[in-house]
Amino acid sequence: NEYTFHKGNTALRPQYSQTLSLSYQLLNRVQTSLSYSRVKDVFGQVVDTASGLKGYLSTRNLASQDNISLVLSYPFQYKRYSLFANMNTNYSLYKGNFGKGRTLQHEIVAVSVFMQHSIRFNGGWAAELSGFYQSPSIWQGSLKTGSIWSADAGVQKQLFNGKATIKMSITDLFRTLAWSANGKFAGQTTHVNGSQ
Repeated sequence: NEYTFHKGNTALRPQYSQTLSLSYQLLNRVQTSLSYSRVKDVFGQVVDTASGLKGYLSTRNLASQDNISLVLSYPFQYKRYSLFANMNTNYSLYKGNFGKGRTLQHEIVAVSVFMQHSIRFNGGWAAELSGFYQSPSIWQGSLKTGSIWSADAGVQKQLFNGKATIKMSITDLFRTLAWSANGKFAGQTTHVNGSQ
């Protein structure tokens, strides 16, 4: 619009990540993973005001990103019912200093959960219900997002002795897949909203 525009960045440098990860399987079922990563020159989108009153959105190299994450995965099967659950908890710290008082520092603990339930019925019928939840987090290194969640459902029928399948599914069953984010940088406040 007349106050904000997007521009490229020919000086963008590649980002490099150093990661240390430990994995363990508990009771031959629960998968766990603990990891730490440090990313140098991490990419992020920043709304800047260096051009004067108007703002511009550009992809920049932030100074660094530190991330500690714990991932738990649990598959479960009982007769015709199956469940898969996954939880990811992470701590992230983003830092950037672009001079002239234009600094960036975001720190957050975020959690995301995904679950998928499946059940098979007689006659080649099957049904599935899945969903996810994402707590507030950092997006593109500079925007703090609100929480978001969604659920999907589907049913299918096998035909011709399993040689063909017909399926009907609904994405975003409760129409909740809308997101919002806020950011502050160089004296400018940004509010972003979107939906699927």
